[in-house]
Amino acid sequence: MIVSSDTSLDYYPRNKPYSFKIKLPSVYTFSGLWKIALLDIVLKEDRMNGSNQLYVCSNICSDTFVNGEHYQLLRKVIPSTFGKWSQEFGLVQYQPINKTEITDIEFYIKDEKNVAASFLNEPVTLTLHFRAYPFIY
Repeated sequence: MIVSSDTSLDYYPRNKPYSFKIKLPSVYTFSGLWKIALLDIVLKEDRMNGSNQLYVCSNICSDTFVNGEHYQLLRKVIPSTFGKWSQEFGLVQYQPINKTEITDIEFYIKDEKNVAASFLNEPVTLTLHFRAYPFIY
């Protein structure tokens, strides 16, 4: 699934690149244990605004503790080079999904200080992968 911060503005006009919801075309139902992974992220920003890492979070991810803070972490992102946030992840990290039915998904991006990454001004695009667990090949 590929999602962008500017695709559901008819439903969610207050979407920002660092905090957005997407409306799914239909209800997604998950029976059993499912996990989600962020395969890549496209950010057109080329400045770091003092951030060394970003945390991409989603309301469908189970809770994780990061530096004593509570996150619904999808993936930690470290820039590949100074200020270059876009990247395709070679190592896929799956996170448990905390819902059995979804009609929309909320995403938010924070910095290492648990502050919204409001320096992001351009649309953000995420490629996601859903997978039943245990993984069967």
